[in-house]
Amino acid sequence: MAEANNYNKFRKRSTLTSASDILQGLLHNSKTPLSDQFLRWKLWQQWVDVVDAEMARQTRPVGFDRGTLLIWVEHSVYIQQLNFVTKELTEKVNKYVGRDWVKRIRFTLDRKVVLSEEEQRKQLDRLLGQP
Repeated sequence: MAEANNYNKFRKRSTLTSASDILQGLLHNSKTPLSDQFLRWKLWQQWVDVVDAEMARQTRPVGFDRGTLLIWVEHSVYIQQLNFVTKELTEKVNKYVGRDWVKRIRFTLDRKVVLSEEEQRKQLDRLLGQP
């Protein structure tokens, strides 16, 4: 009976971390191309929380390469406006990911770089080595 009480005390004090949480922590905190693409995907998923709703309607984070975040913009006039807030946007993104991840931001009007949600999932699955 005493052993069962000790086991229950241990079980109540210990907290298990799910494999998903561990993997996300590793991907979030490492500095690999896979980690960068995971962060970009996570940023895309939460874009409206990172920037305001108006900016989220006009833009999408569509790529990341060696410190440069590529953001698709719906209209060239909006690119002009965004050029004035690039520093603040960089700070918002870096605050969201919790580290100095974005060094530069590039804007594009190329609609081909904007993937659907399904294409985003497939891209992430390929990065993770899933069929």
